[in-house]
Amino acid sequence: MEHLLKSVNIIVDEHTFVKDPSSSALGQMLVREGVDLMLELGLEGFTFRKLAEKVDSTEGAVYRYFENKHKFFLYLYNWYWNYMDYRLRFSINNLNNPDDKLSRVVAILTDEDFDEQHQNLNLANLHALVIQEAPKAFLTKHVGKEYSQGVFKSFQNFVDIFANIISELNSDFKHPTALSISIIDSIYQQHYYRQHVPALTDLSANEAKDFFIRLIKKSIDK
Repeated sequence: MEHLLKSVNIIVDEHTFVKDPSSSALGQMLVREGVDLMLELGLEGFTFRKLAEKVDSTEGAVYRYFENKHKFFLYLYNWYWNYMDYRLRFSINNLNNPDDKLSRVVAILTDEDFDEQHQNLNLANLHALVIQEAPKAFLTKHVGKEYSQGVFKSFQNFVDIFANIISELNSDFKHPTALSISIIDSIYQQHYYRQHVPALTDLSANEAKDFFIRLIKKSIDK
């Protein structure tokens, strides 16, 4: 599966950029180095000036690709969930049993062992960045406009597949989307706490998959 994923060209929503960064060597470098720098500094500390210095370019050159650092983060967020969507679809494509599908989607969400590179991106760092900064993709004044533009469609696609699996397990369960979102948020929060605030979790990485599968099945009375 990982070999097939490496051949997939990830398409990112056009509303997240001014000029498609995948169209030039500089744009690709900005994305590659931007992931690492944003993870290191956090979204608050990250600036286009610092990114320009890192790639030996100018701040103006960065603005030719992205309107602001929020849009840059949305680009990375969109890229990540498109990748995760492809990964999930490849993983469950030949499965018919909903229990097997549930095991696979939770395994993907709790997986902390990402391939090192894809399209020049360090996936481990991108995964860590999304876990660290994900709420900031939504908690802005312009989220309604961004939602209507389809910026979050890649995340919605992943959630829809997850919710459909839950519905396959129990078609009478009324809130598969709400449960899917809650589980994704909880998985990523637990990962963040393990890394940064360990007093707030007693769930190890090795226990996470089985814990969340049990939680889902109890939630839907399965």
